[in-house]
Amino acid sequence: MKYLLRIILLTAAMSLLINQADVIDLEAQTITAEDIYDSFIYEDYVVEGIILSVKQQRIPLKDFFNNVSNPYLLQKKEVLMIIELGVKKVLIGNLENNEITLYGFNTSDNWLYEIRVGDRYIFPLRHKYYEGYICDMNGERDRHYKGIIYGIMSQDRGRFSISDGKYKRGFELDPIQTGNVDDLYQAIEEIRKKRSIEFITRESDLIVRGTIDDKWTAKDTLSTGFSKNIVRMSIEINDCFKGDIDRDEVEFSVIYRPNYEPFWQAKVPHVNIGEDWLVFLKWAEEPGYYPFAGLNGMFKIKNGNLLRDNRITLKKDLEEAKSIIMKTLAGSDKDE
Repeated sequence: MKYLLRIILLTAAMSLLINQADVIDLEAQTITAEDIYDSFIYEDYVVEGIILSVKQQRIPLKDFFNNVSNPYLLQKKEVLMIIELGVKKVLIGNLENNEITLYGFNTSDNWLYEIRVGDRYIFPLRHKYYEGYICDMNGERDRHYKGIIYGIMSQDRGRFSISDGKYKRGFELDPIQTGNVDDLYQAIEEIRKKRSIEFITRESDLIVRGTIDDKWTAKDTLSTGFSKNIVRMSIEINDCFKGDIDRDEVEFSVIYRPNYEPFWQAKVPHVNIGEDWLVFLKWAEEPGYYPFAGLNGMFKIKNGNLLRDNRITLKKDLEEAKSIIMKTLAGSDKDE
């Protein structure tokens, strides 16, 4: 019995030492902008806030996801976590609300069960228009909702709990990284600057504003030997802010559904013929001109305003953007 007790105590001690070593190893990592680039570079907002309330309801999947076609999924109602968040800081994006409602499906996002009232988090959020019924937990229609909702992005690497000047990345009980929150703020600020018009202007080879006058898909064999459907667009140039172009229109290439990602692939908005766009382009031998900054460097122009991802009206309108571009090119380019 004494021998068995010794083994139990020794095993517990070793487990404690291993856990302590893991914590030390996690805390030894200083987070950088490169670590969070994929999590934050394209999301609509990154906010820090305090959880005010958490509840569950059911929602028809077909109402929430427009592309549902499977007969089973068309009938399915899923548990939806509805979280009221008191916004304390907007770290990326233009969000003026002091309180917002967040939505997440808990079947694929089991971490949502960790969230408690009073917890402080940094979340990447996606802005979505929703119109449909929200049901109670018995599946009965509870209320009709029409308006903007904010979806919590489920990726573990983009979610941070904050407490006592420290952050935990991913699951609260099993984090993939911990550290000082000031280091995290600095990394997020670097990402914000990489999304800025000033930075993208400096990195561009060509900046034009014009009307999309043609769009087509061609299957190309890339330098790696992969065949890929490349979407090409032609834009009739109204203004050229940067670059030498000796014609009235220019073509550029995008990939919408990558199963192979060449170096120049980026997440881009959907574009229609006849629309007015401001685009920031780079040149490479393989695709020609391409929107290297993705959503952050392609803006639809509507009534003088700039739309990000064809959905979100930015605070900066077209005239402000043009002023920033010209000041940056002139060398007065402090990032905002």
